[in-house]
Amino acid sequence: MKSISFVKPVFLDDLVRVGNIYDGGYVINQRCIDRTEHLVGLGVNTDWSFESDFFQRRNTILVSCFDYSVSARKFFKNAVRSFYNPVESFFWLKAMIRFKMFFRANRKFYKKGITDYNNEYFIQLKDIFKMPGLDKAGEDTIFLKIDIEQSEFRIMKDVMSNSKAINGMVIEFHDLDILFDNFKNIINQLSLEFVVTHVHGNNCGETFTPDSIPRALEITLVKRHLIKDSELSANREVHYPIPGLDAPNEPTRADYVLNFN
Repeated sequence: MKSISFVKPVFLDDLVRVGNIYDGGYVINQRCIDRTEHLVGLGVNTDWSFESDFFQRRNTILVSCFDYSVSARKFFKNAVRSFYNPVESFFWLKAMIRFKMFFRANRKFYKKGITDYNNEYFIQLKDIFKMPGLDKAGEDTIFLKIDIEQSEFRIMKDVMSNSKAINGMVIEFHDLDILFDNFKNIINQLSLEFVVTHVHGNNCGETFTPDSIPRALEITLVKRHLIKDSELSANREVHYPIPGLDAPNEPTRADYVLNFN
């Protein structure tokens, strides 16, 4: 029988929700926001509310987002293709306008996917850290958002090799029903330098095992030395999802209750 006891969060009282109330929003720690000078968003799709909200809370930061699957041009093409469906066409036109309004000046978008190799479509995370601005990032100045549909498993080596610059991250881990052992190994590696501070089950997918573990989990981590010893030992019992912070990714379905036993 599988258990997610190894990702039971250490509750910290500075949790805040950033981004949409539903899918696309994440619960992270204010102490990370306060230290961030560069936000790196891996995976954008049609929702960059997390990056937008983060920027509104700390508008001096640089934002770099990566996603091969979208662009303003693609949104426009989708709007044209759906011309005879006004509702859908308007959705894509609105997405195009929002995209152009947000990604400008010190908020950069790169039409590249993230994985463990480089080609015309993809780039490795280690090469992102060599880009101007990121190449001179100080200790604990970068926050990572990772939602890249299973490629999160492929880039963890690069995450760890650049961990000195990272103050925290939120990662959506996918397909845990078939990648559970990989997931557990990655969390154990990350735990050498980071602490899990929040977990949420994505209810867009299903669950597995008799304990109903969600196939996708959103994991928030904070650099260990940014947490006081007294916070680590407080051992406050909290039930997840947390009312007022968590919300179901799919609002028409009940949120998943997590069992860490």
